[in-house]
Amino acid sequence: MSVLGKKHDIIKLWGRLPGIGLIRATTLFAYLDTPWRFKRKNRLWKYCGVGLQRAASGTDKKGRPKPARLQLPWAVNRTLKNVVLGAAISAINQKDNVFKDYYERMVQDGMITSNARHAIARKMLTVIWGMWKTSSRFDENLLYLPSELSKPTASVSSR
Repeated sequence: MSVLGKKHDIIKLWGRLPGIGLIRATTLFAYLDTPWRFKRKNRLWKYCGVGLQRAASGTDKKGRPKPARLQLPWAVNRTLKNVVLGAAISAINQKDNVFKDYYERMVQDGMITSNARHAIARKMLTVIWGMWKTSSRFDENLLYLPSELSKPTASVSSR
């Protein structure tokens, strides 16, 4: 696997991400094959076992369908799921990185730790997919974190 990993530049770029080393990067490369395989990130997430899907079963007393709830799919590639969740857990346990900060912010806001881990795994997969499509390096300044939009910004008035 390390021989394959040294041949492709994108594997070296993925290896610089927190939580992803040579083996995880090579495994992702081998299983995903091409970035153009998936049209949307949701399909990539579901293929790797960290995407959510709606599930509804039965009806209520009035015969209306019950509201759907979100759950993780069961029919997934287990190897990819282990790679992605392992990378997310490793990134969370490392010292200073943007994924750990995002995880801590979600847990602090009241999210269950397992849901926060899966959210980090989805964020990492999105970053990996974007890096692969554009053949670019990881820039944590470009990473969109939802809570940054809610922070008040100081405005300067000219009076």
